[in-house]
This record gives sequence, structure tokens and C-alpha cells, in this order.
Amino acid sequence: MDGILRELGFSDYEIKVYITLLQYETLKGKDISEKSRVPNGRTYNILEKLEKKGLISIIPVKPKTFKIIKPETALKNYIESKKDELVKQEEELMNRVKTIKKRVQPLNKIEESISITSGYSEMWNTIRDVIYRSEKEMLGIYTFDRKAPFSIHREEVNAMKRGVKIKILATSLENKQFIIEKMKMGEEVKYYPIEHFRITIIDKKEGVLTIVNPKDRDDRIIIHIKNKDFATALSDYFYLTWKKAEEISNLK
Repeated sequence: MDGILRELGFSDYEIKVYITLLQYETLKGKDISEKSRVPNGRTYNILEKLEKKGLISIIPVKPKTFKIIKPETALKNYIESKKDELVKQEEELMNRVKTIKKRVQPLNKIEESISITSGYSEMWNTIRDVIYRSEKEMLGIYTFDRKAPFSIHREEVNAMKRGVKIKILATSLENKQFIIEKMKMGEEVKYYPIEHFRITIIDKKEGVLTIVNPKDRDDRIIIHIKNKDFATALSDYFYLTWKKAEEISNLK
């Protein structure tokens, strides 16, 4: 537990004091100092920090007594607040990066390039980045074999707020709950069985193709191509298939 709390930003003294209260639930400051082996002069400062984090409460009696707040609730709330902070920091950082890039590149220029990477995490990193750059349209052909990370969900929501239209062809109906989530978000989803084929197309400017090793589904090759002609050809293929695809309206 110490290691997890340390990763969440707790100091060594905060960890000792918090775990002590977790064990005894309610203690006076002096007793906390003795049992946690944290110097008495530092204990009260640490307790104030834990109170600000919403993890403990102070009982207004003399001498001061401290009580652990139900950890199942308090720790969950604390972690959620840290997530919110990280999301805000990420958005601010990405906005600054985008501003800097605009200073050195023409707004509508996109370099032609091909990059090939591998790995399950790298696939989502690449898709997240292209969604972030989307301006008008995002097209995708996905198997929905796994739930997308929250970062993808967030970028798609932000894209739709910018007016980006998102259309998805589901090649399987096996994991219906993932498809339903997309439709509830406001994305258009149709069904058409295309085995082991995954693509993402952004604004007819760039496309991402993912090849999955059938023997190891985490083993993936990602081909990211920034080329208008190539992306347009993929888009044309998508829309031809979209016309043949089945409407999805009665999933439960």
C-alpha cells in the first residue's frame, strides 16, 4: 500500500500517519505520533494536509482527536480529484503545444509521411493523436473487441464539441455494450462484417491502419500515413461500405 500511496503523491510521513489512522480509526495527535513514529512537531502539520485531501476529519474536542474517513469513499474521491487535475493539466499542455506548432507551420499544411510502430498502447496513442487533430470528420472501422481507453473517449467528446462528425463501422456485434456507449455519445454506428480490419481516417488527410497478430492480440502493427490521396481513397472505401452496412437500432 505504501508504494501506491507514494505514487499518488503522498510523502513518507503522510503514508505513516494515514496508515496508522487506518489501523486505529480514531486517535489523539500524540498517540498518532507515537504509533506512526513521526516526530510530534510534524504530526499535526501532516494531519492538516490529510484533512485537506479529504481523507481524515478532526473531532472538535480537547485534546484534538482525529478520525479516519471511510477509505472506500475518501480514497476514491481523492483519486478522482487527481484525475481531474491531470485532465486539466493535459488539456492545458496540449493547447500550448498546439499554439506553438501554429507559430511555425501554416495552418492547413500537413507533412506527408509514413510511420510504422507496434504495440497495443502505441496503437491507442496514435489514434488519440489523430483524433486530437481532427477538424471535420473522423471515420473508423473497428472490431470492438476491447473497450477503448478513457483518453480516446475524452478526445472523441472534445472532437464532437468542435463539430467533428464521427462515423464508425462495427465489424462485430459481440461486445454490444461498447457499441451502445458510442451511440449514446452521439456517434453514428453501423454494422458490416469485415474480419480483422481496423482503420481510422481523419479529414481525408491521414489514415491509421492496424494489423493484429491473431495468435497474440496485444501484438499490433500500426501504419500511420499522412497523405491526402491515400486518406481520400480510404474514405471512399469507407463510404462505399457504409452504404451496404446495416443500421443499428435495437441493441440492448
